[in-house]
Amino acid sequence: MKKKKRSNIYLQYKCKDGSRTVAATASIGLMYWLGRIMPQTPIENPKPFEIYVTQSPTPSPYSPMFMPLVVAGLERTFGTSPPIPEHLHDPAHGFVKDMGFHDVEKHLKKGTPQVVEYEQVCLDILHWLKEQGEITVLAINEPMLPFDL
Repeated sequence: MKKKKRSNIYLQYKCKDGSRTVAATASIGLMYWLGRIMPQTPIENPKPFEIYVTQSPTPSPYSPMFMPLVVAGLERTFGTSPPIPEHLHDPAHGFVKDMGFHDVEKHLKKGTPQVVEYEQVCLDILHWLKEQGEITVLAINEPMLPFDL
């Protein structure tokens, strides 16, 4: 029996804390990084063997507040951030309003300039995080990496 070749994964990375991320787009990968650095509200008086559901304060990567929050998180964590086009800092920058994850993937395949620029900026930020040592392994368009990397 012939083994089926595993398709390439667009983006995967491992952070210095050992956490791993696999994402279909750079903006989704950046959203997961932002979610890791956002302060979590502690559960008061947790009971053993209980399940608790908490709300994530991380906005969608296509929310107008996403990029300003990423920049704030970078500056809070590192004291600086990579250069990001000024119009992407503006919450009024609304090219992605009402876009879902699948819509963005379609626009990427079509080559819609605003979406391609936005995703490239997100990818540049992930590369910058690798240069800073926050991300230890970053792979793009490669088969799934082993979990022990």
